[in-house]
Amino acid sequence: LTRIEEKNQVLAFIHIRKTAGSTVDMILRQSYGARHCRVRHGKARALAPVIAADELRRCRWVYWSMRSVSGHGIVPHSDLETSYPDIRYFTFLRDPLARCASDYQFRVRRGGLQIPFDDWIQTEVARNQQTKKIAAAEDADAAIAMLRRRVGMVGLVERFDESLVLLKKWCADPKLDIRYESKNVSSNSAIKQQLLNDP
Repeated sequence: LTRIEEKNQVLAFIHIRKTAGSTVDMILRQSYGARHCRVRHGKARALAPVIAADELRRCRWVYWSMRSVSGHGIVPHSDLETSYPDIRYFTFLRDPLARCASDYQFRVRRGGLQIPFDDWIQTEVARNQQTKKIAAAEDADAAIAMLRRRVGMVGLVERFDESLVLLKKWCADPKLDIRYESKNVSSNSAIKQQLLNDP
């Protein structure tokens, strides 16, 4: 493997909600400091959440020696390769039921969501988040094809520590420090557990 530093490549973390993304983002930030760019969406961007190459080029004016980028708008079905042909996508996936229950719990506890789960799960935002983030469609086969074609490393939340070791090997950058402290973890998982225990 070629070290990322030597080829001026950019690691692009595809941050799927409730898949340890805040922890992975912290790992990138502690490893690369001012060379890590976390792209955030403003309210005006809510309807078009994909980060495009021109937006990332504007970020490069501030993060001129960018080594990694993350954010909910970083997706493999964007046009980032037009500006960064050596961009290297990676992501973490999670058991879909556990991810969905955790997402609902987060939205209730921290986001003020006040609708029952049975109503929420019927909404567009609730369904098939992992496949939509990877392939822009509610299609598992399309997501698998996209992972094979454009995503170089896929970790699993359920095997997080082992996945980080694989990430470090795949990245081949000695600056990537995979030590971590878990971020954005609920102190009370009662809502999630109630959902997961319901047949």
